[in-house]
Amino acid sequence: MLADLNCAVYEMHCNKYLSIEIADALHISDEDVELIDKANQEHLAKLEMIRLGRLSLSDFN
Repeated sequence: MLADLNCAVYEMHCNKYLSIEIADALHISDEDVELIDKANQEHLAKLEMIRLGRLSLSDFN
């Protein structure tokens, strides 16, 4: 369920929906949308660091 919610928030942001529109569509608070979006961005940043060779999977415990 949480993974589906993360994916939905990510996809809707990519499609230029506003946080309030995402919150209304997914029946969650706009604060929750912001928290999910922040977590998604942090995960994407880590994946990019792995891609660039600055981190490896062994860096995550």
